[in-house]
Amino acid sequence: SALTLIRQAISAGVTLRIDEGGTLKAAGPSDTLREWSPYLREHKAELLEFLQDAHATTEQLVEAARWAPSASNKQPWHFAYALRGDANWEAFSQIPNEFNRRWCLNAGALIVLVSDTEASPGKHSFDAGCAWGYLALQAHAMGLATHAMGGFSAEEASKVLGLPAHLVPEIVIAVGQKNAHPGIAQAAAAIAQLELGFYAVVFFIIHVARKNEKIRLV
Repeated sequence: SALTLIRQAISAGVTLRIDEGGTLKAAGPSDTLREWSPYLREHKAELLEFLQDAHATTEQLVEAARWAPSASNKQPWHFAYALRGDANWEAFSQIPNEFNRRWCLNAGALIVLVSDTEASPGKHSFDAGCAWGYLALQAHAMGLATHAMGGFSAEEASKVLGLPAHLVPEIVIAVGQKNAHPGIAQAAAAIAQLELGFYAVVFFIIHVARKNEKIRLV
């Protein structure tokens, strides 16, 4: 199946995505890509159809996270997700705090990362954080944006997911397309100008300090 092929590709270091023109793209080590090219050509239509599905995209992210290292390979994490507009979205939308709900509900998916205290009593949170990092890297390789949130109700997450006491909600992750709104670009440009001004002032202070021994930087 397409999911099995994608899982095998990820384990081999190959990332698959669809570009803006609807073309299947593969990234990874050149030797591995040459080895995988025949399979990708053979299953191109199946893979394109699979990757266009939001569930498939989210499953690919979670599959990448599964390959994260963990103490004694316990993999003390679980992922639960809802897609915007599906039957679970309304319940998941109550998990982030009010501040984060202002923006994260525009995402395509909300993922709750849960750690297992019984599987790895001393390292469950640390290892779950490593898995989140792998998920974020996979999303970036696929041209997606992710944002992890610590501002959420663990009580609400446990209630929505029906978690037993040994499963602890760690973070909520928003996944979606990068925002191309012009206001974002304008804000980024303004920040860059502020940074430029800041460094100019610092440079001036250092320059004066070198000219005047009475001025000292601490």
